[in-house]
Amino acid sequence: MSIAFDDREKAECLADSIELQCSDNPPYDLEHVRRVEEEVCHRVTLPPEDDLDPITQDEISKHIKGLKIRKAPGRDTISSKALKCFSAPLVPLLVAIFNACIQNCYFPTAWKEAVVIGIPKPGKPRDLPASYRPISLLSVLGKLFEKTLKTRLSDQLIGKGLIINEQFGFRPHHSCPQQALRLVEHISEGFKVKRKTVAVFFDVAKAFDRVWHAELIHKLYQLELPDQLEYLKAPRSLPLLYPAYINDIPRPSSGVQLALFADDTALYLRSNSIGNILPRLQRAIDELTQWLRLWRIDVNPDKSAAIYFNYSSRKEKFPVPCDTPHLRILNQPIPWQHHYKYLGITIDKHLHFRNHIARVKKLASFYLSRLNGMIGRKSKMSLRNKRTIYTMCIRPVMTYASPVFAHARPDILYDLQIMQNKFCKRAADAPWYVKNSTLHRDIELPTISKFMKDASERLFDIASNHPNPLLVEAVSYEPPPPHHFCRRPRSVLIDPPDELTIECRVLQITSRPPERAPPPTRVAATCGRRPHATDPRVADPRAAGRRCPVPRAASRAPSTHAPPPGAATCAPRTRASLSVRLYYLSSYLLPTRVPATGLQISDSDIE
Repeated sequence: MSIAFDDREKAECLADSIELQCSDNPPYDLEHVRRVEEEVCHRVTLPPEDDLDPITQDEISKHIKGLKIRKAPGRDTISSKALKCFSAPLVPLLVAIFNACIQNCYFPTAWKEAVVIGIPKPGKPRDLPASYRPISLLSVLGKLFEKTLKTRLSDQLIGKGLIINEQFGFRPHHSCPQQALRLVEHISEGFKVKRKTVAVFFDVAKAFDRVWHAELIHKLYQLELPDQLEYLKAPRSLPLLYPAYINDIPRPSSGVQLALFADDTALYLRSNSIGNILPRLQRAIDELTQWLRLWRIDVNPDKSAAIYFNYSSRKEKFPVPCDTPHLRILNQPIPWQHHYKYLGITIDKHLHFRNHIARVKKLASFYLSRLNGMIGRKSKMSLRNKRTIYTMCIRPVMTYASPVFAHARPDILYDLQIMQNKFCKRAADAPWYVKNSTLHRDIELPTISKFMKDASERLFDIASNHPNPLLVEAVSYEPPPPHHFCRRPRSVLIDPPDELTIECRVLQITSRPPERAPPPTRVAATCGRRPHATDPRVADPRAAGRRCPVPRAASRAPSTHAPPPGAATCAPRTRASLSVRLYYLSSYLLPTRVPATGLQISDSDIE
């Protein structure tokens, strides 16, 4: 290990680290490697047997409109804004260049060169080159060409249904919460019939960086893609190519289930005892490990995890019984864990989701403290903008994939509601005696339980009519009755609302303005003079749906047009434009609106 002092030496260290990260894994079967590379070299030298659809000007114009002008340019210093400004004369030239590249099966080398910037990874030591995430600034023209090729590749892979159903990554209408929901549904179904589940989560090291390119081209040929797509080694297309690279992954037998999301791989099996699960699951692990070694995909056993799921109302001290053997990857034991973070969701062995709620609560509290200058009590920002910041930056952290854990115990989920209550107090600068239901009503913010229930309804509606049969099978069941000991994700759909949601709903109903009466008949004034408000021929202003004047403060001079003592007055609107503390105090002391004559409100409080 050497020490770099100046910028040149640091750049060399960073370049060596990136080169090491992107190098191929060592081969396991040399004969297999030689055979694949010879076949690929032979196929590449042959002329293409089929042609891709030519690129049109409308397609290029559409992609240019979608470019983001704030993106940094590559080495050629051509920016996205320049392409947008001169798109009319450039589009025919770009179409000719791109079509020539496709016909000659050539990707320009200059478009593969990038300016690499190292961004430090959070929580990693700054003195190690591996602690920096490389950000590549590619040419905008190369990105534009890659986007057109990616569209054609997606039509071939996704449109023809070549990707297996177990793969949920980089596919339209598929997402991380859906794959996690499929796993949780399988485990909770076993809890219902008192069966155990063992799941193994594999950590694939540098999956995208160390793809064996010769084998990738070989598998594209096996999928019968057009020959002109064989040179697709661009970063923009690699996330879509990786599912094609592992598309022939062995599907385990004997009841073992496979779950894939790009490089995140999981195997799980359900049975009545752990003794029946481990031998069958170990055979599936050995079969998968041999396939990964054959195609030069490295798995880290130390970062992989195995979890034994069983139903229990309280947390057990040990993850498995003491005499339980370890599952192994290449004779290296896989550690048993109490919980594991899978696709952004911390899943524990009892499906209590305590660890997940605690983690997202801590993260939301961190964001809330960092944004306190904009959404805190001393901020001059409007309530509407504060609510927008909260719904865009803080609430998504707490409610990500909420249909997966929305069926957890209410006392566990209430920690998330506490975070939202803190935001409401700070945003409205409300005193301690203001009810949370009043704050939610004024800020027009649904409770956490209501938001998660609505999200669950949307997800289950989508999953019930999903094109993937595995997801449809996972969510096709009737939720157990409320008194059942086991709750499943669909149980949240039939749960009654909590107390805070009921209070907010009651306040919304009671605070609605009364229906307006039909306008009264217009009365003509006698002798050309305006009739007085006490004239019986003039209707009550409130009956006509008009707001009555609010009395001014006592310190000001009385108005000459003030209504007589017998005229009707109305209560002020409970909005942020009025005195916030005075309104909240009145709503706390009295269940109904306070008459306007009992308040002292200045003109500056009324907008």
